[in-house]
Amino acid sequence: MRKFGMGRWSRSSGDGGRGPAPEEESTVTFGASSPDSERRREERERREATERGEEADLRGEREGLADDATPDQDEIFPAVPEPEDDADGDWAHVTPIIGTTDETPEAEKTVTKIEIPARTIIVVIGTLFLIWLLVEVWPIFLLVFLAFLLSLALLPPVRRLVERGMPRAAAAGIVFLILIGAIAGFFFIVVPPLVTQGQNFVDNAPTYLARFERIIANYPELNQRYQDLQAQAEEGTSLSLPVGQILSLGSGVVGGVANFFFVLVLTFYLLLEGERSYRFLARYFT
Repeated sequence: MRKFGMGRWSRSSGDGGRGPAPEEESTVTFGASSPDSERRREERERREATERGEEADLRGEREGLADDATPDQDEIFPAVPEPEDDADGDWAHVTPIIGTTDETPEAEKTVTKIEIPARTIIVVIGTLFLIWLLVEVWPIFLLVFLAFLLSLALLPPVRRLVERGMPRAAAAGIVFLILIGAIAGFFFIVVPPLVTQGQNFVDNAPTYLARFERIIANYPELNQRYQDLQAQAEEGTSLSLPVGQILSLGSGVVGGVANFFFVLVLTFYLLLEGERSYRFLARYFT
């Protein structure tokens, strides 16, 4: 008996109508099958299998290219382990990291050590103490500064006398006596004229007072104020003020004389031990 295959054929736009695309196949058996028909059927099946394999390979290559072009989700958003629940039920704050999960090692910490010499610390403390002392006792410092200036002015003559073979104490004494004589001569020249002028002012005080009264008579307000002060002076209500002024003046004179002798004594000491003191100060500040 022969076996003939009868099927329904369809045209598709992809193959141009050249190849058969069997949708379903029905067979009618009339007798024995032909070897040529069997061979053609096998070739057609092999060809169809080959076409299907090529299409599968092409789809696989396209999917592979798409996978390579699209980054993996794990690389963009790396998996972060879920936080464990604590006692209060709070969740730890998780910040997504875009990029790789490789951590950059922390930079090594550098420690800078600054060493200050002990001498520098002592100099700074000593300078601050001197500034504080200067603020607290500036009147005494002013006297010391005056003595220092006088000793600097008298030191060259003392050196010349010492270089000529005179002892330093004798040279300092001679120069110091010359200084005392110069100061006494200054007062002898300046003070007598001042005393004379002061005496003349006291003698002519009533004349000056009468002239002053005639001048302020033209100014009623000043004249009234002057009359009030004159009345207080006559009644003795303001006797405490002159007494206080006299005591203040006396204390000022005594203090000025004491300061004067202090400067002279310190100047004589600096003339005797001045160079040693200068070397000490220079070594301290340098």
